[in-house]
Amino acid sequence: MSGAGPSNTSVERAGALLRAVAVGDAVNVDPKAIDDARAIVEQFRLRFLEPHLELRDELARLAPDVLQHGADVTSRWKRHARIVDKLVRLPRHRLPQMQDIGGCRIVVRSPQIDLDGLAAAVADRWELPADDDYVTRPRQSGYRARHLVARYSDVAVEGSFATCSRISGPSSTRASTATPTSYRATSPSETKWLRSSWS
Repeated sequence: MSGAGPSNTSVERAGALLRAVAVGDAVNVDPKAIDDARAIVEQFRLRFLEPHLELRDELARLAPDVLQHGADVTSRWKRHARIVDKLVRLPRHRLPQMQDIGGCRIVVRSPQIDLDGLAAAVADRWELPADDDYVTRPRQSGYRARHLVARYSDVAVEGSFATCSRISGPSSTRASTATPTSYRATSPSETKWLRSSWS
């Protein structure tokens, strides 16, 4: 990644320290070092704020050309606590490699839509370092979606595409105006699905 901010080495060290603090492995660590690590992670997190919102708006403009029945386009900016949680859950994961700090989701209103066309349209416009198809190969939990990682403004932004028959309302495509730390859901079951399926 380019631009001002901490180096990947300092980001990796900060993430490792905060992981150690979270699991209780940090002994006799200067509190200032922990505060400095949190500040570095926050600077790293800020790299993804504008790019993921810009990509959300680009996807909202793209979707009507590909989807006939409309979709909801939302975005998520991973909170500091969730970053640390993931580092704890995946102890071999290096923070500079985390590709879902900024994310966009497209939920297609028609459950019969083939997501391949949407994925192909995205691939035509942006470099895709990763493409995981959980529609043809669902997770053990039954989760089915298409996960892409797009290189946008020199950072990696995750995209998640899914169909959902539970969303109600007029057929349209719109970008969520909610704060980037939250999704818009239309029911308790939809809220639970969004929270559990994309972390």
